[in-house]
Amino acid sequence: MTQPRQYLPGSTYMLTRRVIGRHYLLRPDELVGQIYLYCLATMSEKHGIVCHGFTLMSSHSHLTVTDTRGELGAFLRDFHRLVANAMKLVRDWDGILWDGSEPSVVRLETPHAFLQQAAYVIANPVSAGAVPRSKQWPGLRRRVKITSPLRFRSIPSSGVAPPSNTGSIRATARLAGRAPQNRPGN
Repeated sequence: MTQPRQYLPGSTYMLTRRVIGRHYLLRPDELVGQIYLYCLATMSEKHGIVCHGFTLMSSHSHLTVTDTRGELGAFLRDFHRLVANAMKLVRDWDGILWDGSEPSVVRLETPHAFLQQAAYVIANPVSAGAVPRSKQWPGLRRRVKITSPLRFRSIPSSGVAPPSNTGSIRATARLAGRAPQNRPGN
């Protein structure tokens, strides 16, 4: 039996999750990027998670997040389930998406640890030998400027920020290049 993990409100973490057999089920394309952004924004808002940055590689993902309410376990469960179900449809994959091990969850207790892991997330496509420069990675990669625990503004690789977002659905729509639909609560 897996030992329980303690997730403390206000703690910052580096999260990594691998695809089973390291298959390239998360390989870069526009639809995969939109799905991942939607799942991340929706589950982050639901569970009080602030995303500082992420890189979606072909066979795994890295995120740096702060858990504002101590709900990281529920976030991981819901986020990974949502991504897995969507990717299985998109890739016509019958098996499980994620490998059998638990996601790697590393608590970042110092500013130095946070900066070190944030740099790792940004540089991962280069260190994996996928591209010579991080900004050349065609997959999903974002640095996020925090404006409040549940509202954030994406900073594209170009360094030019889009207008401020007011919630996860609008953030996802703007990142995906679509206008948000009017829904209650948006």
